[in-house]
Amino acid sequence: MQTKQLKRLSRFLLGSLMFLTLAMPAGAQSGGSSGSSDSSSLESQRIIQSMTAKEAAALLKEAGFSELEIDKDDDIIVKMQGFKVLLMVGTNKNKWLLFKFAVSGTALDVKALNEWNKKVRYSRAYLDDDGDVILESDQDLNGGVTIQRVSEFAKSFDISLREFLKRLE
Repeated sequence: MQTKQLKRLSRFLLGSLMFLTLAMPAGAQSGGSSGSSDSSSLESQRIIQSMTAKEAAALLKEAGFSELEIDKDDDIIVKMQGFKVLLMVGTNKNKWLLFKFAVSGTALDVKALNEWNKKVRYSRAYLDDDGDVILESDQDLNGGVTIQRVSEFAKSFDISLREFLKRLE
């Protein structure tokens, strides 16, 4: 009898341990050190459903984009890849973000832009009504996204812009 009870108890404890391990947040499982890295990690995982221009500017600076300004519409003009890029924040009650880069006088035509749109993810390119080439990407905040996701959104657009600029050469 005692052997059966010990086996049951050990199975129960093993099952409980496995459950706790799977249910525990990834950051807690890694056994990270205490201190500011934990608090910044927690902050990066904080879920937001809207973002002000000031919050977006602080996040951009933290992501390495230090040259920026907030305009009168509560949108941000940030330097990426040596060019000014608009980050629309104040639109739609701060519920979505839109990076927008515009350039005129390029040799890119609709066919080249369509090719970009077929092959590249997370951004789109088109000709506006004035014939300027536009590169855009947007992030919907409705339903909630992490701070880290917004930071990665900015970095992804920077990479898209770098690759897009190669096609302008």
